[in-house]
Amino acid sequence: MEVYSFLYSPLFTVSVPDKTHSLVNDRPTKVHETEEERISPHIWLGTGNTITPLHFNSYGNFLTQIVCYKYVRLYPQNQISNLYSKKDESDGDDNNLVKNSKTAQNNISFVDFEDTDFEKYPLLNIANQHYTESILAPGDILFIPSGYFHYVRSLSTSLSLSFCFIKK
Repeated sequence: MEVYSFLYSPLFTVSVPDKTHSLVNDRPTKVHETEEERISPHIWLGTGNTITPLHFNSYGNFLTQIVCYKYVRLYPQNQISNLYSKKDESDGDDNNLVKNSKTAQNNISFVDFEDTDFEKYPLLNIANQHYTESILAPGDILFIPSGYFHYVRSLSTSLSLSFCFIKK
């Protein structure tokens, strides 16, 4: 572990520079490029117990674990109404409001999954009957479909690479 002793900052994402992206796309056989989509690679670096709150992305994502281990929990799209995310500005229920403080995209659940209050969020009991979980080890790749809610926690200092399929 001494080799990775420099990894003591909180989780952050870094877009892989455009030059690297063009190198991938300039290969004789392109990984994925169409008129509608392109690959957007990202590096995720974090200390142990770094949490990415439950959220969904509007694009598919191959999450590749490079160093150490990561816990991932996935909820299918049909559970969105049970996961307490803000859907629109007119939503007046205080139990279902983010009030623009947590997310600009309204794609994050504001339930604390490390210490869940099931009295305040009873629908989560329904959603919890439908999730899939996994521990990613170095070399593992997990496909996260567009619209699937996912919660991620680093189990130790961790390095991951994700390949997101972004609509142009």
